[in-house]
Amino acid sequence: KEQLLGIALFNQATPTIAALISFKVHPERRNRKIGTTLLAFSESVCRQWGIQQLLLNYRTYWKSNTYWEKILKQQQWQYHPPNMYYVHVNNTDILYEKMGLHIEAKPIFASINPQTWEQLKSTIAQPDWQNSIPDGLDPLQLANKQLDLQASVLILNNDRTNMIGWVIFHQLSKSIWQVTSLFVKEEYRTSKIGLAAIRESARRHQNRGRVHFMVQPENTKMLAYVKRYMTKWACDLFSQEVAYKEL
Repeated sequence: KEQLLGIALFNQATPTIAALISFKVHPERRNRKIGTTLLAFSESVCRQWGIQQLLLNYRTYWKSNTYWEKILKQQQWQYHPPNMYYVHVNNTDILYEKMGLHIEAKPIFASINPQTWEQLKSTIAQPDWQNSIPDGLDPLQLANKQLDLQASVLILNNDRTNMIGWVIFHQLSKSIWQVTSLFVKEEYRTSKIGLAAIRESARRHQNRGRVHFMVQPENTKMLAYVKRYMTKWACDLFSQEVAYKEL
């Protein structure tokens, strides 16, 4: 009787490039070279189709990575630098306490409510804000997710007349929250205001569950702070790896 032991799915991005989008081996059949055989066969089929390069993105917090990376190594896949880092905060109370040791900045924060939310939308619609916010940091994204009013904050200038940034939280599930957007206007970024905003949101979050946020590789200062300090306190750092193979 035939039994499905594994599956590999590819998406052909261009005539010569294909992306591996799903690869699974039955848990009870691992460590029997089935995964290596399946990937090798998949590579040969792609080569017959005229594919010259295979691509793969995967996150290092996946539980199956121990098996997966072993297979990639056996098949001589190579790596580009990670294109994203993921921080999982396991205890925001500890994070708040420890961050106070390094952050002297004390910006003014405003809670998110219907009035300040409208203020945020009208502010970022102004011409001087239009080209300053990267697409991934749009505070209005994830409109279909539950906005966490308790932990989300606006950052104000010293005389409280202008908004200079924000931290936006969304609740993804019963026990998982996400920092969807952290942004500080460029002229205010030298005084650790962004880190102070993370600390304030951690205080407001009151350790209701795990918090996730992402750090782009080009944000070298934030990434260095996470690696040097936050991973020693209450955080785990993961990455999105970019693997490839020339056929």
